[in-house]
Amino acid sequence: MDALEEVPSALAVHHFKYIYETYLFVYLLLGVISTNKTLIYKLSTKIIIKMALAITTENFKELTSKENELVVADFWAEWCGPCKMIGPVIDELSQEYAGKAIIGKVNVEEQGDLAVQFGVRNIPTILFIKNGEVVDKQVGAAPKAALVDMINKHI
Repeated sequence: MDALEEVPSALAVHHFKYIYETYLFVYLLLGVISTNKTLIYKLSTKIIIKMALAITTENFKELTSKENELVVADFWAEWCGPCKMIGPVIDELSQEYAGKAIIGKVNVEEQGDLAVQFGVRNIPTILFIKNGEVVDKQVGAAPKAALVDMINKHI
C-alpha cells in the first residue's frame, strides 16, 4: 500500500472539520452541549429544525385570502439583531400552531413590496392578518408569551 493512500487528503480532512464544526455550532446554539461541558450528546444524533413558512409576494395573497384564518407575518432581515432573537420563537410558534394559524417570515430585503404595502418601517414587525386585514401588530422583539396571547386572541 502506498503511503499516500493511507493519509486522508487535505480536502477530506477539511470537509470533516467543517461538518464537525457545523454540528458543534448547531448543538451549542440549541443548548444540547452546555457551556460548562456537563452535558454532551453524540454528534451523530440527527437534528431536525423546522423553519417557519417563507412568505413572499407570490404566496401572500393565497395565504391571506382564506376566510377566518389568522396569518402571522414576521417582517425581518438577516442583519437585524432583534430579528435573530425572535426568529427561533417564530419557528417554534409555526410548529405549535400548525393547522390553527399560518405563521411565517417575510424577508424585507427580498420582499420589499410587502413591507411597503404594509408600511413596515422598523423590524422586526409582526403583523397579525385575518380576512386580508391587519388585526394586530407587534413592533420590536417581544417575549413568546406576548405573541402567544396575541395569536390566541385572534384564532
